[in-house]
Order: sequence, then structure tokens, then C-alpha cells
Amino acid sequence: MIDSVIQGNTRFLHMDQLRYDNAYTEIKGHKVPSEKVCRDLIKAMPESSLEELRLINKTLLSLQSKGTKREVIINFDDTVCTIFGAQEGASVGYNPRYHGRPSFKEKIGIIANTHELVNVTLEEGKHHTNHGFLDFVKSCEEQLPENWIIKRVRVDRGAFDYDNMLYFESKGYEYVMKAKNQAWIRCFIDYVNQREHLYPWTEIDKTFSVNEIYAKMPKWDKVRRIVIIRKKLPQPKTGQICMDIDEFKYEYQAYSNKY
Repeated sequence: MIDSVIQGNTRFLHMDQLRYDNAYTEIKGHKVPSEKVCRDLIKAMPESSLEELRLINKTLLSLQSKGTKREVIINFDDTVCTIFGAQEGASVGYNPRYHGRPSFKEKIGIIANTHELVNVTLEEGKHHTNHGFLDFVKSCEEQLPENWIIKRVRVDRGAFDYDNMLYFESKGYEYVMKAKNQAWIRCFIDYVNQREHLYPWTEIDKTFSVNEIYAKMPKWDKVRRIVIIRKKLPQPKTGQICMDIDEFKYEYQAYSNKY
């Protein structure tokens, strides 16, 4: 597991790559275990051992800090770990690749740019990203050295939730959250497109362009910034004559700076 991390393979799913590295297996002189063995090892550990691992990780982060003040950005994400077989604790949930397969769900908090691990969980596959999300955020806060200050957090759309926004704002964090493809988001897109003289698209490159709008949902207590990213889709090559009309795919991010 340590060798995998040194190679940059920090996820269990990618640890199997070392099994097929002939030079590595020759140096080690023994058969390399599968990523399932690594998962089973951690799963078999008592909770006290897992807490010791978190304490070790916290100590390593403190040593890394060298007592200096540092602003950090934390990326929060989750990963589906598909199980081929029967394992205790696995369950059938959202699985974009293997529909109907039992799986585990990993929540993970990582320092942006340096990829330093803050905390990780292994949960039932049926758990949604937002299940216990704020508790996980708070556990990550506790793992950080005292002289590290959270400047910004990035969150995937699974945890796009108003209560999460309020928490980040109460802590003074800047945040970037991917928004779910909901009706109110599509209304904002239509509004922007119908008033392009007021909301001109800024081209990033030949594929992507970006726009923004400040808006307030009925449940929200104030206006927040919605950033809309538009991706130009390639024209299908069917061999038939077709109208030259650009088609777009939209992605949405809502984020708030400190007020």
C-alpha cells in the first residue's frame, strides 16, 4: 500500500497496477497482493487501530506543517468501490459503471495541489454523498494542524445542499460546489441565453465558454453567484446534410466568496 502511494496510486482501485509491474515484483521477490487484500486488511482492523492510523496521519501533517501558518484548500469527493462477490458491509447503491453490483462508498478529504490525505471513510455503497457529510467535514477540520487555515473547499454535486452552504459560510470558508441538474438551474441557463446582451459568454477556448449570474432561490437567505460552464458538442458526422447549429452541454457550479 505504501509503495502504491509512493507511485501516486492513492486509491484502492489503482493499487492493482503494481501487480503487473515485472520490475517491481522482481525486486520484491514475492507475489503482490490484490487491492481486495488491502481493503480486507483495513476492514478487519478494530476501530481503535483506525483511530491510531488517523492519529499517525494527523502527526505526519503536523510535522509537514513545520509550525508555519498555511492556508489550504480541501477537496471533498467520494468514490464507488465495486465488490465482485459477497462482503460484509457492502450494499447495492449508485454505481455508474456496474449497475446492481454491491459496493462500498469512500468519502475522502484531500489538500488541493499537494494531495495530502486529511481523512477517509469506508461506508455502505447505498450511502449518498451527503450522508453524514458535515460530520465528515468536521472530522477533517480536526485532523488539520492548528496553524493550518482552511481558505476554500471544493465539493462535488452529491453534497450540493443548502445546509452545507450555510455551514461553510458560518466558518468563513470560500467554497465551490457543483450544482445538481435541477429545474431552477435550467431556468437560470434559459434566462442567461435569452438575455445574451446582458450576459455575454466568455470563451475559454474552442470548446468551453463560461457565464455567471447572481441569483437567489426561495429557500436561500441571500443572493449567491452561479457560474455556468458551457461545452460545445462536436457535430455528428452522419454523411447527411444537416443544419450547422451548435449544440451545447452545460455544467454548473455555485460558489460564494467571503461576504
